[in-house]
Amino acid sequence: MKEGNVLTLKIAYEIIEEEEGTRYVFRGWNDQSTSLERTISIEGPSTFIAQFDKEHYVNIRSKPVSSMIGLLNIEGSGWHKENSLIQLDTDEILVVIEDQSRYRFDKWSGSIASDKRDTELVVDGPKLIYADYILQYKITRIIEPSFIADIITTFDKQWVDSGTELLLETTKKADEYGFMQWIISGNNFDLTRTTNPTTILVNEPLTIKIQYDLLPIVSIESARMPNTGFEGESSQIWIKLSNTELRGGYVIVKTSTNINGLIIEPSQQEIYLARGESKLFAVTMNYTKSGSGSIDITLEKTGSQDNSIKKNFNVFTIKDKREMTNIGIAVGSKHLQQFNQWMIPDERVRICSSEILEQARISDDESELQKAKSILKFVTDKIEPSSGIPNNAGTIIEEFGIIGCINTEEKINGDSRTYQILMGSLLRSVDVEVRPVIGVMGVSGDNNEPSALINTWIEAEIDGQWVIIDAINNIIETEIDRPFNREEGMSYRQRYSTIPENGGILTAMIYDCITICNLDVSDEYRGTESPSKLGSILFVTGDVDIEVRDSNENFIANGTTSRYKWFDNGGINNNIPMKIILLSEGVDLEYIIMRINGELGEEFEINGMRIINFEPQTKSIKSGLISKTTSDFKLLALGEDFIIAEFDVIVFDNQEIEILSTSSLVDYMEQKRLNAIRITTMSHSNNEELIIIKLSDDILADIDSKSDRIVAIINGVETPIEITDDGVIITILIDDLKSLNENTITLYFASYSMNFELRDPLNQIIRNADITMIGEFMNRTQLSNEGSFMRLIPGNYEFIVEYRGEQEIISKRINDENVDVEINLYRSDSMIIFFITTIFLVILAVAYGIQKAFARILPEYKNKNGNSF
Repeated sequence: MKEGNVLTLKIAYEIIEEEEGTRYVFRGWNDQSTSLERTISIEGPSTFIAQFDKEHYVNIRSKPVSSMIGLLNIEGSGWHKENSLIQLDTDEILVVIEDQSRYRFDKWSGSIASDKRDTELVVDGPKLIYADYILQYKITRIIEPSFIADIITTFDKQWVDSGTELLLETTKKADEYGFMQWIISGNNFDLTRTTNPTTILVNEPLTIKIQYDLLPIVSIESARMPNTGFEGESSQIWIKLSNTELRGGYVIVKTSTNINGLIIEPSQQEIYLARGESKLFAVTMNYTKSGSGSIDITLEKTGSQDNSIKKNFNVFTIKDKREMTNIGIAVGSKHLQQFNQWMIPDERVRICSSEILEQARISDDESELQKAKSILKFVTDKIEPSSGIPNNAGTIIEEFGIIGCINTEEKINGDSRTYQILMGSLLRSVDVEVRPVIGVMGVSGDNNEPSALINTWIEAEIDGQWVIIDAINNIIETEIDRPFNREEGMSYRQRYSTIPENGGILTAMIYDCITICNLDVSDEYRGTESPSKLGSILFVTGDVDIEVRDSNENFIANGTTSRYKWFDNGGINNNIPMKIILLSEGVDLEYIIMRINGELGEEFEINGMRIINFEPQTKSIKSGLISKTTSDFKLLALGEDFIIAEFDVIVFDNQEIEILSTSSLVDYMEQKRLNAIRITTMSHSNNEELIIIKLSDDILADIDSKSDRIVAIINGVETPIEITDDGVIITILIDDLKSLNENTITLYFASYSMNFELRDPLNQIIRNADITMIGEFMNRTQLSNEGSFMRLIPGNYEFIVEYRGEQEIISKRINDENVDVEINLYRSDSMIIFFITTIFLVILAVAYGIQKAFARILPEYKNKNGNSF
């Protein structure tokens, strides 16, 4: 343009929209002019630039929208220059209804995420931002009585977000005041809660009243419970509560545990106790898994300080339970008959029972229960619980001394067996019917390891009903206090099982010979099926190992370590270790070998249990590793019975001979020259000495012998034995053994005869001479008409022949054949007859001669005399 001309510059739009939320705003000219329209006179070259700012819109909204429209004072909303830094701010609290509800700022959301109410923002583009608010309701807290507000601790929230599950917790006890209840009031409801802590869902303004009251002074007097249990079982805790005379009231009993799988029901119970009242309360423990930990018992709403008990607890496995159960069955069937026998009263027992009743002034017409109570008091007073070996009742009473059982101050020691035997025998002496019981408790004999705790008690028919008497625990089942909350209708056996210290009953066996003697009554005590799986059981006590092999020496099973103990009311370190093998029902024990391994000199006892005619029966044998470190044993059937015997195989002339013996074979010698074997056995206490020898008929055939020619010499004396020969195997039974530490048995497989023929000078056989044989091991006397001395073993013999005052001594030796002996004697019956006959004939001849002489003389004499007259 020419100099001097006039130029008009005009901005048509002060604001230019680019897109939604973004725009350009005219800011001015480069020469600092801000007019949208201007007239310029051209005076020379000039440059004019219209300058615009780019702006973005920051849109700030509130949530929830409807409740706060027009009420919030929000800073930062509007158009802002690009990349500018702005400050955002809003109200922290917005009251909607005074003392009822309000909104509180929670956070910024949308194009920004922040929980700071005042924050900065860089405007780098259009922004949609929300100020998020949360609805709150007023919580009004009231404490009654108000003066304890300073000594309790409780929730302190006054405003609570809507939808919050508010935790209500307060001090449970403050001095003699205890929390009683929450009273929660809303717009349209009132509710009461006694649990502390508790929760409430806040959806409106609430008034919460916390009520305290003076507490009863209730304490936990006792908590009876087992220390252990077995998986799958259950037991009870009996908690005894006692209140003072001050005031009555409700208390809460809580039981809890940290053992996974231990279920306690009920875990919480509210109980009312009047002034001075005591109550026995029961909870049930179910052991669904094995584990260990502790059980806590807590008493709430009481002013007493004695309000909690903590006890450690172990739950053992199902495998342990089955093992303990089977041990109990085996031990019970082993001892029941003996214990029943030991309970038979003798005169000593009858005198003692009469003294007991006389001192207690119990007359004959008193109830049997009163008599049982007096006898039980005597038994518990006179026996000190400890481990010990039981005996029959008469012998137990003898231990009290000569001054009588009632007058002595002495106590005897014994476990539950001694208590049972003495109690049962004294009751029988006063005509009370008694049945002994052996059972395995539902607790372990060791708190840390599984051990079968075997207790003994009796069932007695008292005043027409059967009652359980557990003497060592001083229990007559019908006389004990029972919890008020237990179900009725249980049998006397089930009631006994629920006594807490028992922990339930795993198995119980009673001696009651009606159909069978060892009667399994486990189900009746448990109220459910017994966990035992009856097969066969083998166990050995002593520091040895046991294994089972079949008849072909194939390995079947090893013994596992276990233990048991007789109940002695708390004794320690008296568990009896054992090695046990459980065999399935189909295993025939007669065809297995029990092998014992250990150090030389170790003594042990093997026990075997099998089911015979549906009755568990246990036999045992005491033995020792006397001359070797391994011994084999077998179960041997004897009719309806069986025994355990040591099993050995010896060799005679390269052929095997089996020996089964209830004593230990300590030495063996083959005497081939004599066709004999010699074995030496060592006996063990309480074993009935028995030896069974089995050999092949071929052994005798090879030496031209038969089974009836077998002879046994035991301890230097010929002894009769029982021999069975089926044509293949010869079985020899020797049961006439003396009670000696050692027995030496020489078995001759062949014997011989000494054949005598006695003749007189007329060559007539003498049949009535006495012949006495004196041998090294045998002496016999017999008449000569028997002809032979049979079954003579090799050796030197002396024979004394006596007849009519004449004696002749003959020495002979038998080696390996029969011996014939001929002897001529002069003083025989035939010689006497010969001499008498001769004399008689002489006399007859003389008489005849005399007769002939007189026949000639007499006639002549008569003739002479006749002529003279």
